[in-house]
Formats: sequence, C-alpha cells, structure tokens
Amino acid sequence: MDPLALAIAIITIVVGGFVSWYTYLGYKRGHSLESSPPCPSAENDDPRSTSERLTSMFWGYPEQGGNCTSWAVKESFVLRGRLEEAREEPGLGVAIVTTELAMIAFDGSAASRIDGVIAWGLGNALPDPPHLIKGKHFDSRTSEERIVPDFRHTLAFAIILARTGKLMNRVAAYLDYALARQNPDGGWPAGEGRTKSEVFTVLYATEFLSLCGGRSELSKEARSRALSSRDQAVNWLLSNTGDEVLWKSGVLSEYAWDDVITTAWVLHRLAPIEGITAKLWDDTLAHAAYRMISKASRASTWQGNSELQRFRVEARVAAAVSRMIETRRFNREIIESMQIYLSDWRRRTEALAPKISDVDWDVSTVAFTIEGMFSASELPECVSNMDLAC
Repeated sequence: MDPLALAIAIITIVVGGFVSWYTYLGYKRGHSLESSPPCPSAENDDPRSTSERLTSMFWGYPEQGGNCTSWAVKESFVLRGRLEEAREEPGLGVAIVTTELAMIAFDGSAASRIDGVIAWGLGNALPDPPHLIKGKHFDSRTSEERIVPDFRHTLAFAIILARTGKLMNRVAAYLDYALARQNPDGGWPAGEGRTKSEVFTVLYATEFLSLCGGRSELSKEARSRALSSRDQAVNWLLSNTGDEVLWKSGVLSEYAWDDVITTAWVLHRLAPIEGITAKLWDDTLAHAAYRMISKASRASTWQGNSELQRFRVEARVAAAVSRMIETRRFNREIIESMQIYLSDWRRRTEALAPKISDVDWDVSTVAFTIEGMFSASELPECVSNMDLAC
C-alpha cells in the first residue's frame, strides 16, 4: 500500500475511536465540574451576554491609552498569568490576531484603531533602515538590559502592513531583509529578543511571505521569491515537529501544554493559507489538529495549572479549531472530532466566562475566545448592533 494512503487510513481508524472516547469524556467532565473548585476570580455581575461583553472589551481596548494602542499584549506573559507585565510590554504577534479580527468583524470602522497599531509599531522601530522593531535583551551576567533589533516582532509588524497594504515600501524592505537571512534549511536565526523561538519566527515569516506573494504593489520577481521562500519555510515546519507531531516553542517548556499552544498558533495562522503544495502539508495539519485536541483533553496536561490558566490556553486551541473547520477540507472523522471538541469547549466557556472578572481578561484571550465562539462568517452579524461610538 502507498505510504501516504496507509498513514491516512491509520489516522482515520484512530480518530474514529477518538470520537467515541471524547463523547464519553465530555459526559464525565460535565458531572465532575460540579465537585471541582470554583474559578478563583470574583463572580462577574455584568448583565450582558458573554459575546456582548467580550466584543465590547475587545473593541474598547485600544482606547485605554499607553501601550494598549498596540492592541496587543505579550503572549508568553499572559500564559504565565502575568497580565500587568503583558500589557506593559506588548508583543506584535498578538496584534496580528487582533487587527485581523477587527478587519473581519468591524470592517472599515476599525481602520483608525489599526492605524493606531501601525503608529505604535513605527514609534517602536529602530531609526536606521530597514527599521526593525526594537527588542530587549537581558544579560544575566551583568543584569543589564539593552535594546536590540527584534526580527520576529518585525515580521509580525510586517504582516499587519502587508495585510492592510500600507507603507508598502517598508514591506518591500522587510521582505528583502527576510529573504537575505533565511537559512539553507528554510528557517531563520532565533534572534535577540527577550524570548527566542525559531518556530514562531518561521510561523510569522511564512504568513508574511504568503501575503507578499499576493501583493500587486511588489514586483513580479519579489512575489515569486516570496512564495519560493515560503515553501522552504513550510518544509522547515514539516521537519521540526515533536514526537507527537506537534510544534514546540521552547519559550514555555516548563508547561506540558507548550506544544499544544504552539500548535494552536501554527494552525490558526497557517491553515487558512491557500496554495501551499508542500508534500504531506495537509496531512500534517490534520494529524496535528487531532493530536492537539487529544492532548488538550487529557487531565495530565493540566496538572498544576489553575482553571483560569487552562481556559486561556484552550481559548487559543478553540480558535484554531474553529478556523480549521471553516477553511480546511478534511475527512469526516477529523472534522467531526474537531466539532465535538469545539462544542464541548463552547459549553464550558458559557459556564466559566461570566465568572471571570474583567481584571483577569486580556485582549489576546478575549480575541481568541471570540474566534472560538463564532466563525468568521458569523462575526459581522454579532457586532452589527454594537454602539461603535465608544
């Protein structure tokens, strides 16, 4: 039998068993929640529905001033529960998600807020060409912190520019910089920022290169080089999964769910991209999705974690699953297993979200929760009755 056909057959058999197992797990979880400790956050008395409350929190975030104009937080701090630090030192990776969500849900009404993100990025770029975003490097030997070019967050900023079609001369400069520094294996140097993760660097680069490949403002040669580089980056991703066919960031390696959250980001950002023809890419996405929700469903994954921390991680998983259901075509068993997970997560979220106080929410978790609750096609209708004057 052809190896690819054999692999697909094995996945189909395993997922079939998973459907029955997960239904039973959902039943058990529903009964065990009654005896579990309550969420540590104070009960919220907001009379609005969960979707109305979260949408309002999301829309109003950039108006809070300071670094909130970045419409972002630092993801690694959020996932460790350090929300104040996350707001003070935002990372533009989250801004990729928030600005995209704003464009989908609010269309032109979000333009000025997205301009605020771009203005924040320009203000936090180095003065000399190619104007990379500033990062911070902490020297443990001297306890000194210095400003360094942060290539990963520059890629995130470049994604926002390329998606909106703004400052295309700078986009072209960022593209040239990325192309010149790609390693022979398809990856890039880890960089000098406070957190280093080649997986996230390659992830952002893959999305940026895909966007560049479709921008008519760039030359035909530049677009062709971007897509060729994109294919090399995808091959790097295919060659750098872990034992469970999940990607690991290394940034949150102290947690059993580091590969769950990293895979959720990869699937959320890259699964919707069309035209990737790398061998086994579609099969790897399907297998990674199955292993991600399987691991997210194991009690052992969450040992030592609070209910709130688990919720933050699973919001990202749910958003990835929701996006994959809407944008990818997999066999029925794979789709059904994702639908079961998402249905169960939505039920749990409707019960838990009202108990979480406003201070325990961050804009990243809010955005991912909204995307997990609604498909992209449903979002505009969900916000159509909002008062956008705030």
